[in-house]
Amino acid sequence: MERIEILMSTYNGEKFIEEQIKSIFSQKKHEIHLLIRDDGSKDNTIEIVKRLKRKFSIDFYSGENLGPAKSFMDLVYHCGEADYYAFADQDDIWNLNKIGDAINFISARSDGPAAYCSNLTPAKDSNTILQDKLLSDCIATKYTQILSRCSDIFGCTMVWNKDLQNIIVSLNPPKELAMHDYWIALIASCYGVMLYDKDSKLLYRQHENNSVGAGISKFRNWKGRLAWIFNKTKFSAAITAEEMLNAMKQNENFNREFYEYTKLLKDYKNSIFSKFKYLVHADMSAMNFKQKCFHVLLVVTSSL
Repeated sequence: MERIEILMSTYNGEKFIEEQIKSIFSQKKHEIHLLIRDDGSKDNTIEIVKRLKRKFSIDFYSGENLGPAKSFMDLVYHCGEADYYAFADQDDIWNLNKIGDAINFISARSDGPAAYCSNLTPAKDSNTILQDKLLSDCIATKYTQILSRCSDIFGCTMVWNKDLQNIIVSLNPPKELAMHDYWIALIASCYGVMLYDKDSKLLYRQHENNSVGAGISKFRNWKGRLAWIFNKTKFSAAITAEEMLNAMKQNENFNREFYEYTKLLKDYKNSIFSKFKYLVHADMSAMNFKQKCFHVLLVVTSSL
């Protein structure tokens, strides 16, 4: 029986975490272990986890408030050995065969380092579905597409194999990190393959604390875009590119073209010529017309 290590970062999750944990341990035909890192909860999250630990295979530890990206990456570097690994948010509801379907999907398409992600179904709860699928049937999965910030990969849907995990933990953790799922997707697509399943495998709960998802208003979307343009975002694609170049120095088993593309993006702010050179080579193949226009605007204003 395959051992699956589920990684969950929690923060003030008392309202929904019990239902999510029960859905995780309803998975069929696999040895599930859940490792939780609490990111400084001030509610009853830890008490709920302690109670559920008596029934399920759960380990947990607490730490300072790092935010979701660094908290999840801390889990990646501190988890035990397994055949497969997966991220889990504290407030979703998993389908009964989520893990099994992901493993079968990976096994049928790759015999090397691989990560998987899927579509997802926005819902208020198990009885209130907001829409069938959040994403389209095709998303960006190539390294160059993902690096250029055209990706709809949600960490809560991600599963990856031992081969990829060994590569991830052999690299120094990134010092500057936009999101954990973004980093895993980049490493997977650079050193192996990033796979996408167009079918949904979980209910993606929508509530007032969501930062992304079906319930986000157009106003909040445009507010985020304007923050990019006016340099109010902490992380940039250029910083991520620099982190990827550091990773490439540690493990050179990648396509050389990826290095050249990554260097173009890292240096795009250096001059008008650098911006032009990047835009000539920019992989916008997975973007629609509006996304392409916005991408060019970000480059021109040094906001990417």
